[in-house]
Amino acid sequence: MTVRFVCQDQTSGVADCPDPIAVSSEGSEQSVSRTARDAAGNEASVSLGGINIDRTPPTLVGSPAVAAEWYPGDVVIQWRAEDALSGVAAAPADSDISGEGTALTTDATVVDRAGNRTTATSAAVNIDRSPPSVLFTGNQQSYTVDQTLAIGCAVLDSLSGPATTQCQGASGPAYAFGVGETTIASTAADRAGNTRGGTTTFTVQVTTESLCTLSRRFSVTDAVGRSLCSKLADAAAGNDDAVRAYLNEVEDQTGQAVLPENATILSSLARKLFAQ
Repeated sequence: MTVRFVCQDQTSGVADCPDPIAVSSEGSEQSVSRTARDAAGNEASVSLGGINIDRTPPTLVGSPAVAAEWYPGDVVIQWRAEDALSGVAAAPADSDISGEGTALTTDATVVDRAGNRTTATSAAVNIDRSPPSVLFTGNQQSYTVDQTLAIGCAVLDSLSGPATTQCQGASGPAYAFGVGETTIASTAADRAGNTRGGTTTFTVQVTTESLCTLSRRFSVTDAVGRSLCSKLADAAAGNDDAVRAYLNEVEDQTGQAVLPENATILSSLARKLFAQ
């Protein structure tokens, strides 16, 4: 700022009046003093105080109210404004960042009491509003006991990425899941905390043909396998005695041509098939 002096003398007239002074340095409560003289040699001094100069814009920093790597929704940005000299005149209120994506920001402006203005960009945040997807693959929906399951489970999230997951498929011999309907349930969460579940269902059934295949597979000798299959064919034709004959042969061959654990499976499936 420039300080100008006005000098007057009604008698001898002004001989020396101070030139204007430019005050450029920053600071508060600065002052300027000068002296004027008239033609008779009289002097008069004047001092101007209370000069406050602030040339430095205020600082402004915007940060999330809650720190996180990923957010599932709007992010509140808190603004911190400071000015060491004249002080802040108008500080911005908290603001929200919405939308979805990476490195999202918002801007705000602060003004100090000297009129200096600062516009700042907030810290960048990542927002993922979309839950992950649980994807099951390889489910044929319906199986017979002699088949093998190979159902896979995968979690897909194209933005923040999967975090925790209980995504489990099903693999192994169909008979191990029992005859009837089975539902597999899985849940997953992404790095923003969004969660989603998924299910898939399949059915296992026992037929004469599938049980015959298992009987051959579980028999050490072809002769025993053929014999068991023959009895199953007779049972399917309505011969109840053939069902009992099948069960008796499985029992007789337990520990010999058929392992005990496999014999238990064959007997259980035969009873389910023929409602024994």
